[in-house]
Amino acid sequence: MSQVSARPKALQLLQRYQGLAGLALLFVAAYFLSPYFFTERNWDNILNQLAIPGVLAIGMTFIILTAGIDLSVGSHLALLNVIVATWLKHGANAWFTCLYALAWGTLIGATLGWLVGRLKMQPFIVTLAAMVTLRGIAFVYSNRSMISGFGADLAVLQKPVLALPLSGWVLIVLTIITGLILGRTVFGRRVYAIGGNEEAARYSGVPVQTTRIAAYAIRVV
Repeated sequence: MSQVSARPKALQLLQRYQGLAGLALLFVAAYFLSPYFFTERNWDNILNQLAIPGVLAIGMTFIILTAGIDLSVGSHLALLNVIVATWLKHGANAWFTCLYALAWGTLIGATLGWLVGRLKMQPFIVTLAAMVTLRGIAFVYSNRSMISGFGADLAVLQKPVLALPLSGWVLIVLTIITGLILGRTVFGRRVYAIGGNEEAARYSGVPVQTTRIAAYAIRVV
């Protein structure tokens, strides 16, 4: 009887952590296929490359959990990058510039969330229009040219801190914070509730519109 009850429990654990199990298998395979995979230089390279898409994935997690979609996140990121690059090239302070770009990113995301949550517009249509619009704004803002000559201002993100690049630590810390928010806070439970059944969440007193706006507002932050 104990063996029969243990099997479903093990299966439930495997289903719950199948992503981590698959990742562990990839690590094992990479270890045997390449002797350079677990070297410090390779991990620095991996974390530097994963920092940007990883942070975007963290923000998109909130939208996906609310049963939403966002097609504009790439164009949104491109516009913020153009803003940061332009300001840094003209001698602006790096920290102030990043905060300024994050403020714009939050405002744009909240606007999209307001259109979806308050006006009941379809997320696919809203974010598709935003994708084209933000891409066009970035194209005009950059004057149709590449922006370079500011690499030293952001080089601190690639400097090693406790054997890992700073960008990697940012990704790790944001991942932990996101897990705590989703698993231990009221906002996280509301996000799950909206994604599970929006009408039931609304009847339960969950502020659906406000939560959805907040989810879109933090998607690139």
